Amino acid sequence: MSSIDLDDLARAYAYRQPSRDTLKRASDAAAGQSGLLLDVGGGTGAHAREWATGTGTPVVVDPSAQMCSIAAARGGVRVIAGRAEALPFVDRCAGLVYFHLSIHYGPLSATIGEACRVAEPGARIEIWTFAPETMPSSALARWFPSIGQIDAARFPEIERIVDHLSPHVTAVEVRALPEVVERTAASWKEAVANRFVSTLQLISSDEMAEGLSRFTELYPDPDQIYRYTIDFVRIRVTR
Repeated sequence: MSSIDLDDLARAYAYRQPSRDTLKRASDAAAGQSGLLLDVGGGTGAHAREWATGTGTPVVVDPSAQMCSIAAARGGVRVIAGRAEALPFVDRCAGLVYFHLSIHYGPLSATIGEACRVAEPGARIEIWTFAPETMPSSALARWFPSIGQIDAARFPEIERIVDHLSPHVTAVEVRALPEVVERTAASWKEAVANRFVSTLQLISSDEMAEGLSRFTELYPDPDQIYRYTIDFVRIRVTR
């Protein structure tokens, strides 16, 4: 499978503005937590900025120079280049270790081990991801069939994440929390054409063209509202 160009994905994030639900998830994750608040794979910093007025120190950790540059320009957060499987922090320094659709970018065992290493007693580790079994019926797979198989291979099974966390914590909370999204047909097409999520980098130009053509047939009015559901899973633990 080809690798993801994170610097190019940073450009595409202009078409992927965080929803109110997304920002609320980030805010809720940091509630009551202090110390370093790490957004691992935090991209352009939208989530970490939600923590800027709290009691902790928000930090974006990302391997992409372009992601880090955009996050730094936003202000209100510290930005550190780094990878999830080798976090550049000392032991027990963080009150929150947060992954929002980023847990699948590194080797799972090392990533979970690092999250647990840097989490101080009482810290929260929170992971937002997708269940692989939902991939074939995802909103994108409806138009681009290969995405179901690609994402099922990319995203770790929920049970595997829990298994890796369990030796380090007393309890793991898992909840399915779907989010309904509404946007105009034109804005969705523009976002997809610019490959606003990473998996879209992995499909062919032919599949992209065919999927957008089928979408236009069903949604010919650019101002028509396209409504779909994203099937999130939240995994939350306390050290």
